[in-house]
Amino acid sequence: MTAERASFHMHRDLGIEHISATYRQHRFPPHAHQEYLIGLTIAGVEHIIQDGERWQSRAGQVRTINPGVVHEGGCGEGEPWAYEALYIPETLILEAVLSVGRVTTAPRLSDPVLDDHKLAGELRLLFALLKAEDEALIREEALTGFLSRVARHRILRVDRPLNGREPQAVARARDYLAANARRRVPLEILATVSGLSKFHLLRVFKAQTGLTPWQFQTQIRIDLARRLLAAGEPAGQVAAACGYADQSHMTRRFRELVGLTPAAYAADTRRSFLPSRSNILQDRRSALDGETR
Repeated sequence: MTAERASFHMHRDLGIEHISATYRQHRFPPHAHQEYLIGLTIAGVEHIIQDGERWQSRAGQVRTINPGVVHEGGCGEGEPWAYEALYIPETLILEAVLSVGRVTTAPRLSDPVLDDHKLAGELRLLFALLKAEDEALIREEALTGFLSRVARHRILRVDRPLNGREPQAVARARDYLAANARRRVPLEILATVSGLSKFHLLRVFKAQTGLTPWQFQTQIRIDLARRLLAAGEPAGQVAAACGYADQSHMTRRFRELVGLTPAAYAADTRRSFLPSRSNILQDRRSALDGETR
């Protein structure tokens, strides 16, 4: 039986996060990412609900998710599913798009599942290089080249800003939840902040974000927990900083949304921050050069 496992590698020099995972039963609840996700299904089938549609990503197919897009899914019945993916900040994608002459402030990748053998092959090569190559410049060149190619043929549309009273009300509610991530925020308070009734707010908030206010705040808390754990903060302190009554509550939500426990995530990111062999050798050479001068 295939064991469930997931590992994260933070390429701090590149500003991206790299995940490799195999799941047998795990299903992700509705959630969204702050970054773009570009990945590859390695084995099995991922069952997806995104933008109100059902999708399946099979072995060899490319998986894309835009920032802020609510999605859910995971394994089917008794079907192991393995994938590898990169979390890429919006600034990197936007820079790549502008570099190839496209003028936009909100680039969006196309369908959630792409049957593109060439792109899949480029992803496999990039994943292998990121895991094996010590030289930072080589990794940066490979990532930059890949994003340039993506920008030329996979950025298809520009999201138009919404107008009117309701989007502004939802924006105020979102900002309040983000500013008060540690606190329990009653729906009545959000209604006052937004200027809508709680019934109206709940309906339009879900319609515009794809999440309920509670789900949105949970997402903010877990994103904050990831950053604090990656910075080396103890899990107990992270739970308190993110507004959880205890570590077990945070662990349950973290596992649901990230796919592994806070302890496993922290261990992976600590390994990611260890200096590479080439950096250690360079430091030694610099020290020796200094001694001989």
